[in-house]
Amino acid sequence: MEDLEKTLKSLPELLRQREEALAEREREVKKLQQDLEKEHPNLGKPSDVLRLNVGGRRIDVLRRTLIQVEGSMLESRFSGRWDDGLDKDVDGIFFIDQPPDLFLMLVDFLRAKQTETPLAKLTKPPQVNCGKDEEDFKRIVEYYGVTLAVYPIGLYRLEEKTTPTSPEWGLCGQGECNIEAQEWTTFALRPLEDCHVRYIESYEVTIEPSSNAQVGWISSSDQNMPQYRSSESGRGVGYGSRSMALDCVKACVAVGGATHNLSSSVALGTDGTCTCTIRSENHGNHWYIDGRLVASTSKKGGNVSEFTLNDGNEWIPALSIKGNCRISKIELQL
Repeated sequence: MEDLEKTLKSLPELLRQREEALAEREREVKKLQQDLEKEHPNLGKPSDVLRLNVGGRRIDVLRRTLIQVEGSMLESRFSGRWDDGLDKDVDGIFFIDQPPDLFLMLVDFLRAKQTETPLAKLTKPPQVNCGKDEEDFKRIVEYYGVTLAVYPIGLYRLEEKTTPTSPEWGLCGQGECNIEAQEWTTFALRPLEDCHVRYIESYEVTIEPSSNAQVGWISSSDQNMPQYRSSESGRGVGYGSRSMALDCVKACVAVGGATHNLSSSVALGTDGTCTCTIRSENHGNHWYIDGRLVASTSKKGGNVSEFTLNDGNEWIPALSIKGNCRISKIELQL
């Protein structure tokens, strides 16, 4: 009883100390913000008109056009905070050392994105000549961090008897998407309809605790097969004839229904619990859990499961899950 009374008496003092600590943290944050603004005071306005020298050609563009893709290098570079440090030509105009025609294609695309409405069709990526021009445009898009804004990927729920026709979510910007599935559900990731044909090369999924998941790939011609939507044991991605997946519950890689056990040292949790980040590279040829290679089509060591993959299919990322997960990274084919 005495201990309880002492604890109760000490609570006001503990609360006071905590409030002081929080106030001190707030003062530190404000000071850091003030120092940053003092060092870089010229934070631009979205309505600013920027003059650019792109490989010798000068253009005018609104700042908000260039910074609309959150988290991209374009947003960071042209936010206005770093204007003093950007490359400039002899006349003091921002200099972009890129091919003018290709960079202007990107700018025009971003201009069109700003005028999208719910009634308008999605802005399609620019039509670039096949060959070096196409490769260079993709390089520019990757360099400036706007890949999934130019080439959006849709998250599609595979329904019971139909091929998916509309996305649950259009991934763009940094390419993150949260999934919450109260029932066993299968999702596929593929280019938005009638937009582009760049497919996914590698992707990463973070599985939250108390979630059952099979993270993998299915054939592009096999999206409406019922085995991917069944909640019965041994069904889902990896257990169809043309699919593969890392099964969190069974701690194995399933390829066409055949299972390849992972090393016993791989921690995937028990009783349907998986607390890890799964990365699948090169259309399922390599699998990582929390950065550690655990399975491969070409064995890399004693603790790596080896399996054989039929490369004759066009693979599309898919996952079966009951619970929560986050698609945290997507990389497209070049």
